[in-house]
Amino acid sequence: MIQGIRTQHSDMYVWGLLGVLGWISVLIGVDLGRGALNWLVPFIFIWIYALGRWSVQEPEKFFRDLLRATGLLACVVVIARLLQLEVSLGGLVLLDHFGPGGRGYVIGQGANGLAVVLEVGAVGGLTLLLLGGQARERFEGAVIGMVSLAAVIVTLSRGAIVGIGGAALMGAVLVNWQYVVWVPAGLLFAAAISPTASNRLLSILDLSRNIQRLRIWEGSLKLLKDHLWFGVGPGNFGLVYPRYRLPEEYEQVRTPHNVYLYFASGWGLLGSLIFFGWIGWVMFRNLRRELEAYEKAIFLVLIAFWIHVLFDDLITAQVPLLLGILDRHQTSSHLTSASDSQT
Repeated sequence: MIQGIRTQHSDMYVWGLLGVLGWISVLIGVDLGRGALNWLVPFIFIWIYALGRWSVQEPEKFFRDLLRATGLLACVVVIARLLQLEVSLGGLVLLDHFGPGGRGYVIGQGANGLAVVLEVGAVGGLTLLLLGGQARERFEGAVIGMVSLAAVIVTLSRGAIVGIGGAALMGAVLVNWQYVVWVPAGLLFAAAISPTASNRLLSILDLSRNIQRLRIWEGSLKLLKDHLWFGVGPGNFGLVYPRYRLPEEYEQVRTPHNVYLYFASGWGLLGSLIFFGWIGWVMFRNLRRELEAYEKAIFLVLIAFWIHVLFDDLITAQVPLLLGILDRHQTSSHLTSASDSQT
């Protein structure tokens, strides 16, 4: 892996610049210790990306196994909701919040965290349904995709639902127009059988029911305006935001419910443009080549995630890992070119 990283000169320049800008943010931030610790976060992300790019030996098999594991988790979530299960073992809560009005909790993962994981199965499974070469593969994709979508609906995560919807629109262009049939059909079916799901889905389009989130964003933008270039230091949002909170914002939140605003508040505009610009470039440079079926699925999963986090400040190790797997072709091309030049 280290050898592979050393061949990526342009990426290393970007990471080095990100590190320098981050330390400026740390040094001028409001809490040096907190800032120095949180400075590591994007570099942990990059390290996991490197693992996916250079250490996963069988990427397609790895991705399919990930989908199957996600489908199994989705089955647990759906069954727990149907049976309203609450299970603990030796003081460890395994399943909770699956009763009326509950949004699910599985071994430390609450609703939004669960939804981030489950949307991998929903988007990835449906992509393989439409692209699978054999009937067995398409059937497996359909089961994983629809059960995972049902599990996402159990969590009532609007961010995940919007993310999956955005991935479906992209999938209609990149994969098959039928993508925009399967996802709405699943959502409409859920709305038809569950008043709770119907109410939650309709709330996505109701501005008055999202006004509190808009107030949080407004306060966050006021903070960012006063600390535009270098932010308040990585991880320091919760220490500074109370000074910018709108009087009408009654939730007393400690995060902006938006990954981009959270990162920008700590690293400033410059660091954010470098970090998210690099991620965007990694994703879209791979669209210039012919993607395999599983790579199209990974691309759409990443689209769903980066839309989802417009509404939640969440991160999961699956995202940089899948980003690295998507970028493996760039590694192969580089190594092939190097080998040819040596010959």
